[in-house]
Formats: sequence, C-alpha cells, structure tokens
Amino acid sequence: AFESSRSQQTMAAGVILLLLALVIFLFDISKADRRIFRTTVVLVLLLGFSLNSYYKMSLKAGADWLDEFLDRAEADSRLITENADAMLYTVNDNDFYRIEEVGLDTTQNSSIQRGVYGTQFYHSMTNPYISEFIDYMYMNWPKDYDYEGVESRSILEALASVKYLFVGEGADQERPFNYSKLVVSGNSPLGQVAMYEADTALPLGYTYSEYLPFEKFEKMDPAERADAMLNAAVMEESSFAESSVSSDSADALESIESKGRIEISDNRFFVRGSGTVTLKLDALPESETYVVFDNLKYKGITERESYDDGEWANLTEYEKNLVYREDRNSKPNVSSSLMVNYKDLSKIVEVLSPGADFYCGRSNFLVNLGYNEEAPDEVTISFRNPGEYTFDSLKVISKPVENIAEGIEARAEDVMTDTVIGVNTVRGTISLDKDKILLMTVPYSTGWTVYVDGEKADLKRANIMYMAVELTAGDHEIELRYETPYLRIGAMMSLAGILMLAVLMIVRTIIKKKR
Repeated sequence: AFESSRSQQTMAAGVILLLLALVIFLFDISKADRRIFRTTVVLVLLLGFSLNSYYKMSLKAGADWLDEFLDRAEADSRLITENADAMLYTVNDNDFYRIEEVGLDTTQNSSIQRGVYGTQFYHSMTNPYISEFIDYMYMNWPKDYDYEGVESRSILEALASVKYLFVGEGADQERPFNYSKLVVSGNSPLGQVAMYEADTALPLGYTYSEYLPFEKFEKMDPAERADAMLNAAVMEESSFAESSVSSDSADALESIESKGRIEISDNRFFVRGSGTVTLKLDALPESETYVVFDNLKYKGITERESYDDGEWANLTEYEKNLVYREDRNSKPNVSSSLMVNYKDLSKIVEVLSPGADFYCGRSNFLVNLGYNEEAPDEVTISFRNPGEYTFDSLKVISKPVENIAEGIEARAEDVMTDTVIGVNTVRGTISLDKDKILLMTVPYSTGWTVYVDGEKADLKRANIMYMAVELTAGDHEIELRYETPYLRIGAMMSLAGILMLAVLMIVRTIIKKKR
C-alpha cells in the first residue's frame, strides 16, 4: 500500500504539509509579524490548491479524472444513437405509443433526447403518485426516484400503453406473453435486439365501465391489485357501478428448504455464510410467476455472530481473537441484496436499511420470473451478505395469463383516437355507445385541467398514478391542459414584492432630499 501511494501527487502534498508545519512552528506570532504570518499561510495554501488542481485535472500530469467525462456534443450524440430506436422507423407508426426496454443498457431519462416515450425515470423531484404506484404494486425498485419500467409484468405493461418491447440478447425469458409479434430483429449499437409488438396495444386513453373503491384495492395483494386495475378503474369515488373484481391467482409455495450456512425459522433467514434457500412450488402452467416479499428487512451481523456455537467452539483462541479484532475495526452492513433464480433468469432485490445510502423506506417487493408454459417446480434464493433477513410473509404467486388477454381486449373496445400531444396539452376524440370512464396514462398532477367539448370537467386520479374523466355516451373532444401549480400566484407575489421595493426606494429618496 505504501509503494502504491508513492506518486508525484502524494509527494507534493507531503512537501506542502511540511512547509505549513515549518511556517507554524518557526514563526513567533507577535503583533509585529502577524500580517506576514497570515500572508505566508495563505501563499502555502494557494500553492496546495494549485498543485491539487494540476494533478487532478491537468492532462500533462496524466490525470484520469477528466477522462471520466464526455464532451457535451459526444454525450448528446451517445444518448441519441446508442439505442435500438432505429427499429421503430421500420413500422412508420404515427400514433401515440410507449416503448419498454428489457436487457438493454440504455441511459435513464434519455427519452427526451431520443424523442420516444419510455417508462423509466431518474429524478430526485419525481411525481409522488408514481412513487405510490411503485409502493402499491411492490415494484422491485428500492428507490423513490429510480423507476425502470414495470418489470415486464404483462398487465402493467398493457395499462401503461406500452406497444413496442425491445428485448436484448439473452433476455427473452423476461418478455411478457402478450408481446408475441416479432416486428424486426438485428444488430444495434447495444448488440442484438429484437423488437416485439403487443398483441393488443392500448393507446393513451382507454375506457372502463366500472370502478373499484380505493379502500378495497388497498386490502389486496399486488397480483390482485393488477387484476383490479385491468378490469376496473381504481378511484376514491365515482358515479359508476362498483366492480366485483375477482382474481384467478394462486398461491404456489409448498415448502422452503435451505442449503449451506443458512438457518430458517418463522419469517426469518439467518445467513451465516454461503448457501441458498430453495422454494418448492406447486405452480400453474401457462402463468406468470411472482415471488413476493412483504416487509422485507435486513440487519447486518458481526463476524462473531456469523459462527454458530459448534463452529465457535472449534476455533483456537488465536482465531477467536482475530474475529474479535475484526469486530472492533468494522461495523455490520446496513444493506444487502437477494438474487432470485429460476432457470437462466436471475433477478436482484436490493434491501436497504436505515443508515444505508439511498434508503427510502421501501420494503415490499415483487419479483417477476416471467411467463412459463410449463409450471415451475422450484426457485432458489442466494444472498450477497451474511445477516438476518426478516419478512412478514413470503409468497410465490401463479398468475394464469388466459384472462389477461381478455381484459386487455375489453379495455381496447372504446379508446381515445386522433391523439395529439403539444406543449402542456393533450388532445383527442372518443365516441361512446354508453357512459364510460376514460383513463389517460399521463401521471396525475393538480396542474392538469380537463375539458370535454370545451367545458371544464372533473379530473380524477385513477389507478394510483393516472388521470380519468367520466363521460356520457356520444362523441366527445377531450383536451388536457397543464399549468405549473401556483405559477400565477407566485408571479403575482414576485411582482408585488418588486413594486413594494420600488415604493420603498422612492420613499427613502424623498426622505433623504428633505433632510
């Protein structure tokens, strides 16, 4: 370690520290030379800043730090070109649609530069209703501001208006069953990619005949909640008939076994070292399989706790002292992860505890193991770090896909057409034979206002994060307009403040003249 630290930068830093020490100890800090002392210290510090900047940023010094950054033009170019978007040109589709990307290393929040509508974002000031959606649907994303799509869950993909699915090489097992139409495949800047089209694609606006009260929705498990949103609009209240939604999902977990240095007890895995947990299943064929953790928590353990009584007794005193020294010099982990494995598919669940970087309090997770024609018989779980993993419940849910296709087709019966997205506006038309609830897959915000046939209507939050309006039978023109909440009030208050400042300055000038 000492040899590797003997660089020009560290040696220069040592010289600067030596000079500073000499200045401090050699000066007699009296009133007469205090100014000289301060000036000398400032000069030594400036020399230190200059040398640090040189070794950190100067290419002549062989610095690597600047190489981590891209020229702005090159960065923009990569965002636009390093994707598989060129495949969209083969379909010449001018209607509104979203895309989803599976198994591709694309840059988050690149949709704007690319000119496509995606399903991912990365931002610290995100819409709170999107975070609620992540919570209620047990999405496998541990951070409030980091949302990488809907985990290939067929119902959620359809309800998010995802029409085209890009699948990277080796990721076909993550492709939902309802994306069976291969549009095009080939090489791209991200490697081999196949683009699939939804069997039945829902546009930005689709309709429901019934609603489900939010209080009933809350009592369901995440698989039942997806079924509920497929068949009814989930809202606080509505004038429409209440739905009697049922779910055909089945509990597939038969037993739990462990191998290696892992102990299993009620709602607890105590991981002392390497090993796996195997979930034995009695699952359904032609189904999606979900592993669901309810209130999953992680607590790191000390090196001493990683030994059971028998293992500890077999250690020598010297080995025990080494363990004690390790515990004195380190702290237990505050984060870990699980890897859920089925066949060639592996999904990681990050478990963050209070004190961990990026901790957001999220503890409910659903891991989608994809669609399988044959019923899975077992799933294995491995662990990154030793520690105590606790949960309120662990389920494996089989979700048959037969009724999913029927539900999607029902949503596509009456839809909004001629959709035009402008600056802070969304317009479209719809023709209805009977009264229906129109849901629009735009994240709900109090800044939106809806107009039906030019008249302001009641805009409601539906399906947790989307917007809905109740419509009567007939032909309608729909317009959404967005204005930043409190923008006008803020502008008026700013103007009033400027006027008050101007008045105060004028009054002050008059008073000075009178004096």
